[in-house]
Amino acid sequence: MDSRLLVLVHEYQSAVSTAIALMVKSGIPLPSSNLDWAANLIPARGLLEGGISYRKHGYGCEVFLPSASIDFDFGANA
Repeated sequence: MDSRLLVLVHEYQSAVSTAIALMVKSGIPLPSSNLDWAANLIPARGLLEGGISYRKHGYGCEVFLPSASIDFDFGANA
């Protein structure tokens, strides 16, 4: 694998981990599956700790971190 692609993948994974940790810290429970996420009753848009906004969609979420927005989906192994 090209080393530049590997760096990009690691940066993405790190940003997703940061976003998920912030969501949990803000009281949003981690789903047990993508269906669990889609069916939860959290608002479609809201604020996390520190005024960080998020947007829930389908099986995923977009979190607007200060450094960049990160969009990810929860999978079967959420």
